[in-house]
Amino acid sequence: MLSALVAAMAPEHLRGTAFGVVGLITGLAALGASVLAGTLWDVIGPAARFAAGAGIAVLALVGFLFVGSRRKIAA
Repeated sequence: MLSALVAAMAPEHLRGTAFGVVGLITGLAALGASVLAGTLWDVIGPAARFAAGAGIAVLALVGFLFVGSRRKIAA
């Protein structure tokens, strides 16, 4: 789905660059998430890694609900 969004939004002459930037950002985010998860696992324990994942999921849910409620108001 992200590829379709990039293809639709990027100008044709910059499409390759857009895909490269998206790949770079995705890779860096995955690297950061892996380092954070590994650090939590090693320093605090396995439960901390899963608690952090649950906390991030809750924050994402709240963010989606907030954005969704704002879209209904604007529409």
